[in-house]
Amino acid sequence: MIEDPFKSKKDVVFYSSCNGLVLMNNPWSEEENDIMLWNPSTAEIKQIPKPGDDHPIAANSGSVKNYQYSHLYGLEYGRIDDDYKILRLRVCYDKRNGVCCGCEVKVYTLRTNLWKTIPYEFSYDLYLRCTVQNLIRASGALHWIQAPCASLAQEHKSISRVIVSFNVEHDIFKQVPLNSGLQELLISDDPYKSSRAEGAFLSY
Repeated sequence: MIEDPFKSKKDVVFYSSCNGLVLMNNPWSEEENDIMLWNPSTAEIKQIPKPGDDHPIAANSGSVKNYQYSHLYGLEYGRIDDDYKILRLRVCYDKRNGVCCGCEVKVYTLRTNLWKTIPYEFSYDLYLRCTVQNLIRASGALHWIQAPCASLAQEHKSISRVIVSFNVEHDIFKQVPLNSGLQELLISDDPYKSSRAEGAFLSY
């Protein structure tokens, strides 16, 4: 049992929710990227363990001080395993030019209370123009908009955005086929149109 998290001194950040469970930061922890599951109905929490040692993503000879990391989280329920899973995307950026260097994918399973790394070559940027996005739940998978790192390295002259999904039951990534309307919204550099693409996807 816990007190109201909104009464904590630290800012409350909600990452995702599923079937009444809320994935959020731990507002009582001093550690960065500490997350927990909160059931508002019962006031119960589940502290999520750390995913283990995080290694540098960028394979280069430069100093690690030139790189910074951001995290994106999503929560989904898998009907086959009757279990909840947390997806963590850890994105690496070059501080000198703001270009994404890669992403590490890990999945936490509530039943086992363990994390595992998904071996996936992830050369996409998830924070388009530094705009933090939420993972969208639909049909047993988590979805988000991203852009190839190669196009971002070209000073944003030609950014090709796509929608990617992660199926939590089979740990499979795939690119979602788009109709012409969604493609037009994703190509636009207008952040308003990009947000419209998220809404349009939900009814797609």
